Amino acid sequence: MTAATPDADKAPASLQSPARSNWAVFNVAAVLSAMILGLAWAACSDDDSPSDHNDAGRLDAASDVDSSQRGGLGQPCYDDGTCDDGLVCGEANLCITPTDPCQEVDCSGHGTCSVSNDEAVCACEEGYRAEGLTCIPDVPAIGDEGPDGRYLVWNEEFNEDELDMDTWTVGKGLHYLGREAYATGRPENLRVVDGHLEIIAIHEDYEDKHYTTSGITTKNAQYWQYGRFEARMWIPMATGCWPAFWLMPENAIYGPGPPRGNNWPRNGEIDIMEAISQYPQRVWGTIHYVENDEGAHVGGHMDYDPGLDDGYHIYSVVWTESEVIWYFDNEEYARADAGTPRDGILTFHQPFYILLNLALGQPWAESPVASEYPQTMLVDWVRVWQ
Repeated sequence: MTAATPDADKAPASLQSPARSNWAVFNVAAVLSAMILGLAWAACSDDDSPSDHNDAGRLDAASDVDSSQRGGLGQPCYDDGTCDDGLVCGEANLCITPTDPCQEVDCSGHGTCSVSNDEAVCACEEGYRAEGLTCIPDVPAIGDEGPDGRYLVWNEEFNEDELDMDTWTVGKGLHYLGREAYATGRPENLRVVDGHLEIIAIHEDYEDKHYTTSGITTKNAQYWQYGRFEARMWIPMATGCWPAFWLMPENAIYGPGPPRGNNWPRNGEIDIMEAISQYPQRVWGTIHYVENDEGAHVGGHMDYDPGLDDGYHIYSVVWTESEVIWYFDNEEYARADAGTPRDGILTFHQPFYILLNLALGQPWAESPVASEYPQTMLVDWVRVWQ
């Protein structure tokens, strides 16, 4: 008879087989190892030490920011060092607005600022030169040679605070300023401001007129025979305006005579520039004289689009023994014979002086319209070359 085998599941642990005992030990060790690793990972995460992370889990300040929070003003730059349109990456790796070197540069109102090699540069308008980030008048000195081979003999730049009364005479009540305005020397009508002369026409009752204006001359102080005469001016073209830059004889050596019994036009007149409001785009140049005992004139005109009142322009005349040539912004537009005797007189072979004025109304311009006034004529400089 065979004896029965005890149930293994019921046997005490000390009597179980070696294989099952080893498996149990392994399970316990695995659980303990997992617990230890979990604690170690948590400690490493809390310490945030990059040396304890693998490469895939490395973090830095930039990559930890969502891409939607990059590239904008004040936000971190993109990984390639760029930002959204209109922004640049600053030294702190943040996107900033680029600084415009020209932002606060106006070139003294006489030029345009541009950027060259990340620096502001002034490109000055004609008649001015750059000095740093300002444009200052490019003033020639007496004796300097001009572009046409003549030399500067006199100039007025209006750079002082007041008009030089040793040079200029202020016209008062002058008939040649039109029939509808009275000329005064008051500061309301005539003044020097910021390097230019202002002649101001005003609607007001004064003496027997309803408008005032002004004009100046170099008579008895400065006069010349032949040369290049030029002025840089900004003229108004409101209804009734009649600005002029012209020359008249200093001594009227031919005396009074026909057709009027006085000195004009027997002794001549050279109009370097005249303009009237009816033709705001047209500049006239004219010489006046007597022929066959009658007043006569010859010259020409030029049309400029968009209009003479759009800014400063240079009005010039070259007067020689034989002819007069007119220029607008250094472009010739007319010429006339000045060397042929007329009625036995060489009208333009004598010294002439300069006049600048803003006339109003009749007899050539239309009557002014009160609502369009005041109006100002600006003169930047006047120069004579011989």
